[in-house]
Formats: sequence, C-alpha cells, structure tokens
Amino acid sequence: MTPAEMTPIWIALIVAIPTVLTSAILPLVLNIVTARARTAEKIADNKRQDELTTRTENAAKDVAIQAREAARLLVLNTSKVAEVAKETGDKIVVAAKVTNDKLDVLHTLVNSQYTAALQAELDATMRELVMVHEVIDLKRAQGQQPSEMSQATIAATEAKIAALHTTLDERAKQAKVVETQQANQRHDNEVAANGGVVQS
Repeated sequence: MTPAEMTPIWIALIVAIPTVLTSAILPLVLNIVTARARTAEKIADNKRQDELTTRTENAAKDVAIQAREAARLLVLNTSKVAEVAKETGDKIVVAAKVTNDKLDVLHTLVNSQYTAALQAELDATMRELVMVHEVIDLKRAQGQQPSEMSQATIAATEAKIAALHTTLDERAKQAKVVETQQANQRHDNEVAANGGVVQS
C-alpha cells in the first residue's frame, strides 16, 4: 500500500483509539474510585461503631461495679448502706443520664456522617451517569450506537440513584421524628427539674 492509501486507515485508528479507551477505561476508573471511597466510608463507620460499643460496655461495667459495691456494703451495715446506696443511686442516675446524652450525641453524629456519605455517593453516581451519557453522545456524534453494556449501565445507575434518593428521604423523615422526640424529652426534663411547673 502507498502512504496515500494508508492515510484513511491511520485517521480511522486515531479517531477510534480514544473512543475505545474512553468507553472502556473511564467506567472502570470511575468504579474503582467509587469502590475505594465506599470502602473507606465503611471502615470509618465500623470504627465509629466499635468505639461506641466500647464506650457503652465500659459504662455498663462501671455501673455494675458500683452496684456490687452497694451490695457489699448492705451486708456490712444496713444503715450505712442506705446512705451509700442513695449516693450510688444518684451517681448511677447521673452516670446513666450522661451516658445516654453521650450516646445520643454519638448516634446523631454517626447518623449525620452516614447520611453525608450517602449524599456523597448519590452525587458521585449522578456524575457517573452524566459521564456515561456524554460518552454515548460522543459515540452517536461519530455515527456509532451505544453498546448494550452502556445502556445496562445507565439503567442500573438510574435505579441506584432512585434507591439513594429513597434512602435519603427516609433518613430525613426519621431524623425529624427523633428531633421531635428529643425536644419533647428536653421539655419533660425541664418540667421535672422545675418541680412539675411549666415555664414559658
């Protein structure tokens, strides 16, 4: 073949190679990046859950130790035990309230971070869908039809986006319910602290 006959072949190769690389490699790179981000989020969430469990177990152990001490003192001296039991009971109530408050804060923090992670995943998935549509538009502009894999990827991505929207909507509703319950509990605590008198 002469160089003039080879020119159309080279032009076709120059046009085809970026298209093939873009349609084959870009989704793989996006999947790898998304998978790594999800793995990091899951590891961080598991670590937070482990820390929460450890703190809860330690608080329970502390309460158990105090209860055992109260029982020992009861055997030694009934009148003294009554006094110590009251003090210990007060401490347990205070410790339980502090523990519950901390658990509420931790639970809220974990939930908000998980919700943020879900939102980030939704944003990334939506960007991924836009990129796939862009690749398909480029293929169509070159006179090529999108592959079945591209169309299947679009359908799966759209389903994932819908599922993430649903999950985020449900989490928002649950957060409002919890917020209302916490506001009611704070109100009840204030009334109890004021001897049953409602202050405005």
